[in-house]
Amino acid sequence: VTIVVKGRVCRFLYGHAVWCFFFFFFLVVRRPPRSTLFPYTALFRSAVILNEGALGADGEPLPRIAALDCGIKYNILRELCKRFEVLWAPPDIGWDELTDAWRIDALFCSNGPGDPAHSGQAKSARKTLAVALECDMPTMGICLGHQLLGLANGLETYKLRYGHRGANQPVVDLRTGKVDITSQNHGFAVCPRDEPPLAAHPNWESEGPPTALFDAATEVRFVNANDRTVEGLDVIGKEAFSVQYHPEASPGPHDAAPLFERFEKMVENHLAGALPLNLREVT
Repeated sequence: VTIVVKGRVCRFLYGHAVWCFFFFFFLVVRRPPRSTLFPYTALFRSAVILNEGALGADGEPLPRIAALDCGIKYNILRELCKRFEVLWAPPDIGWDELTDAWRIDALFCSNGPGDPAHSGQAKSARKTLAVALECDMPTMGICLGHQLLGLANGLETYKLRYGHRGANQPVVDLRTGKVDITSQNHGFAVCPRDEPPLAAHPNWESEGPPTALFDAATEVRFVNANDRTVEGLDVIGKEAFSVQYHPEASPGPHDAAPLFERFEKMVENHLAGALPLNLREVT
């Protein structure tokens, strides 16, 4: 009898040894993590330069741009830092702070979640984009930044019945006819000027169309090859454009990556060989 009892006890302990270990570990050994172990929070309230003193391949200082973070992806910052000195800024930062305190040369507005027509911090970015256009500052927007740029120009946004998701979305350049395969993840779109949206947004039905904060003419430059919805805008007469998709997509596709070079060239032409604003003497 003693041998049978001991055998059953041993089998029980052996069969439950793993569970006993985890029980002991989580209740006795494991402790709550210290707050100092957490990385820098993305919920920042002040701007910070990511690569201060950045130089180009020729050893010359790079232009300084502000990247308004509405939910920015790391690879966007990485692509921007290759070409500019980047001021990482919250979306509701004031225009005067950007130009007087940080003396930026160009403005970028990032992707992010949610409905672009709703109020919130991102709505402040809409005003900043409008002022940048009015002041002839080179401007680029991606995804939510594209939608906010459209709203700043008085274009409506609406919710797609079926959002664009995945890394194989075909986009047509209406100027060249070239098709790029792009990465997309969005549920809202910009409606072309003077065309009814595919699905009316409740905000515009109750409040009327969005007020143009800066009424510039826009050209639909890119459309989705599947449903012909707007995938990119050029602001006519301004060094500004936006795209709905993600040219920074990592690991890919990389068809749209040259858009960052397009923005770089815009800033270069804007400066016309002059020093970046933050390196010029204040008069």
